[in-house]
Amino acid sequence: MSNNNNFVNNDNSLNNIIQSSSSLDEEEDEIEENYVENMKNVYKIAFEMFDTEKTNYLNAEQLTLVMQSLGYDLSKNEIEDMMFSILKNEKTKNYDRINLSQFQKLMNLWRQETDVFEEYLEAFRVFDDAGTGIIRKEEIEKILIQYGKDVNKEDIKYMLNDADVNNDGKIDYKNFVRLLLNK
Repeated sequence: MSNNNNFVNNDNSLNNIIQSSSSLDEEEDEIEENYVENMKNVYKIAFEMFDTEKTNYLNAEQLTLVMQSLGYDLSKNEIEDMMFSILKNEKTKNYDRINLSQFQKLMNLWRQETDVFEEYLEAFRVFDDAGTGIIRKEEIEKILIQYGKDVNKEDIKYMLNDADVNNDGKIDYKNFVRLLLNK
């Protein structure tokens, strides 16, 4: 009988662990939902602040100001590309302005892309002992070969040669990450 009790106790412990894990997943989902909802409100406030003419639309110039206020220095072409990426799937004839809903979509996409960009930068910062933002070309090649999946060495060399704009064997990894992510 005691063996049966141990089994029941172990089974109950397993159920408790599963329930705890499920509860943690639910908490993480709730935190993410709250974050997304809070960001929607932040984006709404930003939208309204920069919609100075109260048209319920932002044009490229106004969107540029929003992005600058968030610390992003983007070119006119980058802003127009961002707007087009959101508007291309909608039935609209105006690609020169976005409404609040479109702005919120754009900002959510931008946040996700920025997170990926920052993750790549962090990975390269580990190899930047001096904190200069520069890594030797050979070091990056080693990293890409070691950690890349199905990486062609010739493609890596070609990419690194493009990234080595000064031909000094050193690469600004922030620009390199932009190249990798086609930004």
